Amino acid sequence: MKIRKYISFAFVMLLALSLCTTTSSCKVKEGCGLEDQLAAPTDRRTGELSKKKGSSSLFDKKRVAKSKKRKG
Repeated sequence: MKIRKYISFAFVMLLALSLCTTTSSCKVKEGCGLEDQLAAPTDRRTGELSKKKGSSSLFDKKRVAKSKKRKG
């Protein structure tokens, strides 16, 4: 009885492992499509990286103003 449960469990694990290792999201020697989507923005004419600076929106404007007021 225990051996039958062990064999079925081992078979399921082997099947899951084989499915995980055979599935690939990237093509060989071509790379992934996500690399192009997530790349840093570049200038269209020159191809150089953008020099724009972003602003953090971690805190809202009221909270930032209060903290600046407290600091002096």
